[in-house]
Amino acid sequence: SFAERIKNASVIFQDGNGEAIGSGFFVDSNVIATAAHVADALGENAEIILSNGKQSHVRRIAEEDAYDIALYRAEIRNDPVMLGYFKNVEVGEEVGIIGFTRGFSDMLVHRGVISSKQETGGIKLLSINAFINKGNSGGAVFSALTGRVIGIVSARQTDIQSEKFIQLPSNYSSGFAIGGIDPVKFNVDLYNETVKLVGDVSQVGIGFVSSSDYIYALLQGIKR
Repeated sequence: SFAERIKNASVIFQDGNGEAIGSGFFVDSNVIATAAHVADALGENAEIILSNGKQSHVRRIAEEDAYDIALYRAEIRNDPVMLGYFKNVEVGEEVGIIGFTRGFSDMLVHRGVISSKQETGGIKLLSINAFINKGNSGGAVFSALTGRVIGIVSARQTDIQSEKFIQLPSNYSSGFAIGGIDPVKFNVDLYNETVKLVGDVSQVGIGFVSSSDYIYALLQGIKR
């Protein structure tokens, strides 16, 4: 029920060319939160699509690059999510992630856990062990226990470490072949190409989340 409610409050952000850029969610009746780097990629002419297919033009009303959070005002209204606080988040807590994933027309729900919680230089940051896909940036991360949104998907690791690949020795020479194909080299190449593909589509254990505390702060700023 938490996932369905938050999914109904979630949106896909499109730029002026109709290209889906990232995710977001209603934090007030007509205010939507997303990642600041998603906002920067959108430019000035942005549009949202809700899970029910409704669309609306939106305009940016607040942004804080240090926390990677931006707020937009929509021309339509929708039920918002309930926000949680950084201080109430526990390491090991199960969470859900909702956001747009490139290649899919609908928003997807993923499961994970809080793997670390840190506050460095005044920046509150969570890392999660979960699948983080392209397009998830700006999406809601919520507590599976309370249903409150505790943060925004900020980033995922996109580099693939070389040690993940299998390297054959430079002087490798096959002693046999099947149908003209070296089975050892074939399987190594297949494995490496699969790692590249999986690494490009999704990463596990390396999602970074900006705390909802900063959403509260930006909301207070626009309501003054």
